[in-house]
Amino acid sequence: MAEQTDAEFAALAARLTDPATGVPVAANVSTGADAAAGGLEFLLAEYGSPEALDAALRPAGRPRLN
Repeated sequence: MAEQTDAEFAALAARLTDPATGVPVAANVSTGADAAAGGLEFLLAEYGSPEALDAALRPAGRPRLN
């Protein structure tokens, strides 16, 4: 990322703190069981198997997967 000038930083700060600036609408939001299932699907895609995921989590002090 390129360095920002003081003027660019001031403009960004002004935009982020301006109450008239809207907040983007959230997209692809999951909660509860849907969020847990999506998270597990992502982790299994990253680690390849439940055993590999468990092997990565256990040394970090995480509980076993069910």
